[in-house]
Amino acid sequence: MAWKKTLTYNDALTTELDSLASGSIAYSNTVFDNTSVLDEVLFLSMNLASVAPSAANPSLAIYILPLNDDNTTYGDQPSTVPGTQSTIIPSFNYYFGPITLSSNTTAALQTGTSEFQKSLPPSKYIIGINNLLGSALGTGNTIKYATNTYV
Repeated sequence: MAWKKTLTYNDALTTELDSLASGSIAYSNTVFDNTSVLDEVLFLSMNLASVAPSAANPSLAIYILPLNDDNTTYGDQPSTVPGTQSTIIPSFNYYFGPITLSSNTTAALQTGTSEFQKSLPPSKYIIGINNLLGSALGTGNTIKYATNTYV
């Protein structure tokens, strides 16, 4: 198999992650539209510029939430709107996967893919990042995304 196009990464979350408390989730202000492109695979790239994990098994849980029929909210929580932070976590139906870190990590760059996790049906989506590090995120952290399909 081959990829249809060269990956181009776009910002998903930037300032939405600033000071994100442990146990809270930040939703991307960026909405990615897969209603006409019809890509099948989602790639994520995370650049953590300032972290100080204190949990025994620090990680970030990633959620991919489709637009609801009301054309305003995403996923299964009425408070899930782009660019916000919340302590209400979406159901497992929207879980993309974890990004695990070492407990002594202070900065990291990691890339992950959904090709083994979920397909992308035609919809508009936002990305949610649940902080499970045991401490709040600092500033300068980013999550980028790219989509592609096989030919």
